[in-house]
Amino acid sequence: MIFTLKSVSAFSEFLDSVGDIKIMSGVFKGMSYLKSSYGSAYYPKILGTYEKEISFLFSPERLKKFKCFMDIGCAEGYYLCGIAYLLKKCDPSFTYKIIGYDIDLNALNEARRILEENHIDGIKLKKDGFQEDLEDLMGPVLLICDIEGDEIAILDPAKTPALCKIHIIVEIHDKVGEDIVLNTIMNRFQTTHSIRTIKYCGRTLSDFPKIKFMRFDNDLKLELINEWREKGIVWLSMEPLN
Repeated sequence: MIFTLKSVSAFSEFLDSVGDIKIMSGVFKGMSYLKSSYGSAYYPKILGTYEKEISFLFSPERLKKFKCFMDIGCAEGYYLCGIAYLLKKCDPSFTYKIIGYDIDLNALNEARRILEENHIDGIKLKKDGFQEDLEDLMGPVLLICDIEGDEIAILDPAKTPALCKIHIIVEIHDKVGEDIVLNTIMNRFQTTHSIRTIKYCGRTLSDFPKIKFMRFDNDLKLELINEWREKGIVWLSMEPLN
């Protein structure tokens, strides 16, 4: 018999009953996860709809073009661990360099646990040191940046010239109704990068994934995939011209 879940608490109880929580759909489908999230919505990650607007940027075909990955503001490691998970699936002996940064040590501990759950080692987790590490990296680099409003301070090629040579995916955190951060970052990189703007689209029932052996009330579906965004509704994917 298939029961229809009608509340967030019912879905939470279901997850509690599962020994190994895995992402249910999307680009990181099958990756083991934990029941926690730092600074962002948790259930969209488990369901696989989180930031689906930029999910195409993390296909295995795209990721294999890079040798090094850096994630500033990695939190519990959705992208950091997801990238490592996909690369390991493609090549169990992969030798890519992956570094995650976050000022929250509890978040880094959770990222470490997710990596352990997926039997992935060799990934560095740090509180800081991004600029120095970037200067030392060799080969094509992908930088993911989600730092809740500090984009202007961190993504400054005048201070860190190596930024001009790497692919950057950055979530922009302007105040509602403003575009100061967006314009500043675009102006800084317009001569060195091809810049693609990607906007958050909101979620509808059609975004909810098909999950075998489970049914969800429609109101619950919308609540579970809601990312509750006021800021962080624009991303820039910036690919170096040279």
